[in-house]
Amino acid sequence: MSKRIFTAFERYAIWKCHEERCWLCSEPLSYKETTIDHFFPESLLEDDQKRKTILFEYGLVDDYFNINGFENWLPSHSICNQKKTIKIPKFIPGNSFVLDQRIKKSKRVRQTVTKLSANKKNDKIFLFLLNALESEIISFEDLIEFIKPFSDSENIQFIPNDLILLSGGYWVYRKDIAREGLCECERNHCVESNEKRYCYFSRNLSSWVIKAGLYYKCYDEIITCPRCKQQHKRGHLGKKDICGVPFNFQELQID
Repeated sequence: MSKRIFTAFERYAIWKCHEERCWLCSEPLSYKETTIDHFFPESLLEDDQKRKTILFEYGLVDDYFNINGFENWLPSHSICNQKKTIKIPKFIPGNSFVLDQRIKKSKRVRQTVTKLSANKKNDKIFLFLLNALESEIISFEDLIEFIKPFSDSENIQFIPNDLILLSGGYWVYRKDIAREGLCECERNHCVESNEKRYCYFSRNLSSWVIKAGLYYKCYDEIITCPRCKQQHKRGHLGKKDICGVPFNFQELQID
């Protein structure tokens, strides 16, 4: 059986409508990193009885649940997708809840794809930009420069006015920003930069990440921790179960 090939519109809509997060590890996910995972594996399409049995366990009807439909497609990191392989999720309350939430969002994903596909003025530009970002032909900084002349034009309707483009392939709506400001690393410049980076932190991020206030490359930088003298990510300094000398007050990240 040949695997489903996703269009750029489908991939974008699935990623965007599921909070730009990997459903398997719950970590933020850039568009460039996104692969599409099937909650129930495509292999079930080759075994009618097994498919019906599995869906019945989840309270689903085979005639109304499409294995290759928006209700079964979820964004994930490539490595997370590979680790999951073709395992069938066991019926437990947690998995049932995840699936139920995704089914509810499937209508929104489908509507997003329909809207993008129907706009013939924008589709070629949109597909070009998505492919260019994915192939790293252009950066998000390049994209910002590209759209400046069209900021008031109706010809680029797919870029909302309240959208802030970030480095690393991420973007965030201004209403969803929980914190912004210069990176809180102790140096005069950020990783791979000759200056401090101005950072935006989405409400979707963990409270720990938001409180740390670090540019994502600074957060992920492996350092010798000044507290525990061990090597771990800069962003995990003082974090319980990671840093050997955790902060006394974890929520405030202070002693």
